[in-house]
Amino acid sequence: MTTSHFLSLIEKLESVAREHKWEDCIKQAAEILDFFSRDECFSIAAHYVSDYYAVFHLQHPSITVPGDIIIEIRNKLSNNQDATVMFTDDPQFDFEFNTPGSNSFISALEELWKNVGSANILGYNVISANIIAEIMMAKLTHVWGMTYPEKWNAWYISALSGQVTNPGIIDDVNMLNMQVSEWLSVANKLKDYGSGDKLTDGAR
Repeated sequence: MTTSHFLSLIEKLESVAREHKWEDCIKQAAEILDFFSRDECFSIAAHYVSDYYAVFHLQHPSITVPGDIIIEIRNKLSNNQDATVMFTDDPQFDFEFNTPGSNSFISALEELWKNVGSANILGYNVISANIIAEIMMAKLTHVWGMTYPEKWNAWYISALSGQVTNPGIIDDVNMLNMQVSEWLSVANKLKDYGSGDKLTDGAR
């Protein structure tokens, strides 16, 4: 992959973000991440998961397993260590969290952990892009839910009953602007990750 092609992918991600084409953002991020190796992709995804953990920990200080798993992920990616902590071994994840953003965070963390420990080497760029998008949804939901707790509670109750209604976050101008900003930040960070030796004038 050439430098010019890589930068054109970054520009495309920025463009679809400004157009509010969220599914295209995920697809474009996956195409950019295809430039990186499997472990590099998961390390980038791990950065986003780890970054959100502070928010989750403030909401659920007694639940420490996510922090342990994040450490395990870092160790496995850096040292190729075997896993010792598994989601299925802990009852803390047998229920839904009622705090905004928490379930999206856990979903992203579980997806990352499952794939970091997997021998599958295909589709890691798509998996990593989806994890980044899930963490972004956690951030958006957290901000929206903390800003409008009554709306969040009403939506959460409806979701549990299976009668999901439009929570309002989809049409909230501030949330739309935040989502654009988040995707532009992802584009910038991926550009930074791809700088230096990763960008060449020859093919990948």
